[in-house]
Amino acid sequence: MVSGAVGGLLAWLIAASSTGSIGSHWPIDLPMGILGGAIAAGAGVFLLANTDPTQLPKMVVFAAICGLSWQGIIATAKNLVNEATTHKDVAQARENINKDLAKTQPSVPEIQSLASNTTKVAEKLPSVTDPELRKEAVQTATKAVNKLEMVAFEKPEAVSALEEIGKGAAASGSATLKAAVKESLQAISSSDQAPPETRRRAAKAVDALSKSP
Repeated sequence: MVSGAVGGLLAWLIAASSTGSIGSHWPIDLPMGILGGAIAAGAGVFLLANTDPTQLPKMVVFAAICGLSWQGIIATAKNLVNEATTHKDVAQARENINKDLAKTQPSVPEIQSLASNTTKVAEKLPSVTDPELRKEAVQTATKAVNKLEMVAFEKPEAVSALEEIGKGAAASGSATLKAAVKESLQAISSSDQAPPETRRRAAKAVDALSKSP
């Protein structure tokens, strides 16, 4: 981190020399550069590069380079942490969905749980960068949508659940999941097996989804 702080200081000196002025905000910019360099060194050495600490010369040099580019290193580390958090949330949501899917006749709380977790998947899906996790998330969410479609003939709460998932998918741009929800709602709205009020609610939800971006 000391090496990174030195790199941050050098980055500030280079910027000042290139412009020919230290600027009026140097009392803020200088400490920020030093602190940013130290943080970037820690993030770059141990998080991004996973450098072997026994190779001290290599670690010190790399830490200084991270300090020189501290803004980019910190941004990359932040994106990496956000990505890991998103993947963890999606994996947890998939696990919860699978538990609810195992129930033959889900109760109202379980329907609400399906809606909540599937909506979470729909909202976070565009940020999932792991192709395998993305594929599994889409498959699990689609199963949840199909399950809610079957349940909706007896429990109208499932239509509200599908509406919630559709809104989340539309807001996040998850086109595949939005299409699956719309197809299920259309099937409910046109089925003679569903009560009239359920069909009306489903048809209204289809219209709302059709008008969404």
